[in-house]
Amino acid sequence: MDQETILGILRHILTSAGGCLVADGVVSQSQLNEGVGAIVILIGIGWSIYNKVQHKRALSAAKGA
Repeated sequence: MDQETILGILRHILTSAGGCLVADGVVSQSQLNEGVGAIVILIGIGWSIYNKVQHKRALSAAKGA
């Protein structure tokens, strides 16, 4: 699976779990939307950094071989 697919699945899981929190009155709908968006963005940034580091390591290993 690619990054876009996994982030889409994660967004749906977070939204579903957040729906329970909204139903119980723990958070508001706007707080849920902001929270899910923030989490997905942070995971996307982290994933991007991880991929770039892995790519650099692979290039370094290829040059050294």
